[in-house]
Amino acid sequence: MTSKDAGQLGGIAKEIKPYIIEKVDTKEGLWKPSAPFMTTTLQQDANRKFGYAADRTMRIAQTLYEGVDLGGEQTGLITYMRTDSLTLSNEALAQVRGYIEKHYPDATTSKPNVYASKVKNAQEAHEAIRPTDVKRTPESMRGFLTDDQYKIYTLIWQRTVASQMKPAQVLRTEVQVEAEAKSDLGNVLTFSANGVQIVDFGYMQVYREGKDEDDDGTERMLPKVTKGEEVKLQQLEPSEHHTLPPARYTDATLIKKLEELGIGRPSTYASIISVIVDRGYVRKQAKNLVPTWRAFMAMEVLDMNFKEVMDFGFTARMDETLDEISEGKADSKEYLQQFFMGDANRPGLKPMVEERKMAIPFPNISIGEHPETGDLIIVRNGKDGGTFLQMGDKKQYANVPDDLAPADLTLAKALDLFSQKQSGGDVIGVHPATGRNLLLKYRTGYYLEVERTEAEIEAKEKPTWISLPTGVNPKELSQDDLNLLCSYPRLIGEDQGLEVWFKMGKFGPYVEQGTERRTVEDWRIGGTLTVAAAKELLSAPKGRPARVAAGPLKEFGVLEGCAGPVRVLSGRFGPYVTDGETNATLKKGMDPLSITAEQASELLSKKREAGPSTGRVARKAPARKAPFQKAVAKTATAKSGAKKSGAKTSTKPAASLQQRKRNNL
Repeated sequence: MTSKDAGQLGGIAKEIKPYIIEKVDTKEGLWKPSAPFMTTTLQQDANRKFGYAADRTMRIAQTLYEGVDLGGEQTGLITYMRTDSLTLSNEALAQVRGYIEKHYPDATTSKPNVYASKVKNAQEAHEAIRPTDVKRTPESMRGFLTDDQYKIYTLIWQRTVASQMKPAQVLRTEVQVEAEAKSDLGNVLTFSANGVQIVDFGYMQVYREGKDEDDDGTERMLPKVTKGEEVKLQQLEPSEHHTLPPARYTDATLIKKLEELGIGRPSTYASIISVIVDRGYVRKQAKNLVPTWRAFMAMEVLDMNFKEVMDFGFTARMDETLDEISEGKADSKEYLQQFFMGDANRPGLKPMVEERKMAIPFPNISIGEHPETGDLIIVRNGKDGGTFLQMGDKKQYANVPDDLAPADLTLAKALDLFSQKQSGGDVIGVHPATGRNLLLKYRTGYYLEVERTEAEIEAKEKPTWISLPTGVNPKELSQDDLNLLCSYPRLIGEDQGLEVWFKMGKFGPYVEQGTERRTVEDWRIGGTLTVAAAKELLSAPKGRPARVAAGPLKEFGVLEGCAGPVRVLSGRFGPYVTDGETNATLKKGMDPLSITAEQASELLSKKREAGPSTGRVARKAPARKAPFQKAVAKTATAKSGAKKSGAKTSTKPAASLQQRKRNNL
């Protein structure tokens, strides 16, 4: 549809005649229920429906397996959650089928549904993941479970029950609707829709499996219609279809792909994803796994220099060998010797690395050339793992933001980053004394830096830094606020020969005279504080400084699974996220102003699952030694007695413990 066509739709909708069902084609079909959960399918469905990472799903399932408190009794609610099996025990089958007969008699099957695992080298020592007692419905357990536990338990319970129910009967339907209208598009307009009509819901009364974003098999539900029927227009929207790139991997689709390739096993999928996230090869963006430049650099080095091991088949064969070792069919020492040292047929990993490592250049990826100078712009990795841009032989540099995906780093964006580099950071105001830009910087907290010239940077002149008050969002400061902060430390005056200062410190603003200091509550009073007012503050008794309740650095509102509104606050030990009940400290290097709702929710979820801190274990106080005075008194008494009896007494000091030990040796 062209833009011209789209622009005509509003007028057409008003003039069009009634919409008539011209054609209805139907075809009967069955939707069979999914098998009970095994480890990977549970991880995938929890990711599709709730956005849970694989390791988060496994942590929640672990708590359900270990047991929850049901009125004073610790009870396990699900079977073991690390399994490849799709089978249910006879006892479980009888229990589930009995529940279905009682509550969904129209969906009962004549015999149990049987499922076979398609996982290569499936470990079927355990059952599929199921409730330990199907009579413990999610609704009856709601009061004993956290929100996360309730979601995962509901998923497992519903999938288990649905797996033993009848298939859903559907009609795959294609409908054509015609309408007459006088327009440039023609006198008769034809609209079509494809989808399904549900004839018998069967297992869908209990459960519906989630779909991946790139799943083209998703079918729309259509109402029952007949040919010749008149239907009413509810909404008419223009839409254009473009070819889209493949969707990014999520936890669910990545696990599915690993299964297809035979890489990894159910017990390792969660840890594989955790490792690539924790080591910075991918980052989470909502449910998507977005690759970083570190991943691109690593892949370039490995692909160019270690092609022997950069092969899906190689990794799959390695997993197969590890399975054989676990089953006693292969020797672990022999395999490790061959893998690391090699043999006549294949070089080992150690000699490959030793031979090639000196010839491997530092990885870089070209972005393009500067349109005016022709200088080549490349992406490189720093020693600290951070990504930066380099331009030409002059070696001009610019940092690449952590949240900028490689696909979004175009030549235009790179040039923009170089222009920002000239200022060295975000400009949030002007320094009143010099007229230079104030740059917002972040290390363990936010601070301001007065912009330096290129000559000053090359001469390594120390920059001027301005401290910021605790708990203040620096991006919300006005220029007047910045002028005031730049005036600190401020000399208020002099009293009794000692200067009185107002300063900003690590723990907030304070007044100072000589060795006396007192914290103040409001950093803004420093601009108008008089000597008399400062002396009054300094005369207050010493004690723990009153802490000012700082405003939130960022607010998200109520997020799913959280007890209340989620906010990012500044605390004594750094910024943290809270929902009113649970507090979670931000990870080192995480910018509190850039944190997303998903990251905040994940931090709180992990903190809730970890439980309250147990604190430090109190050390047992060492046994007190007898006072030295008693030993002196005893020695004096002994000497006194010796004199009375005429015995000789020695005036030499007693030998030390170390000397006595040497004498004994």
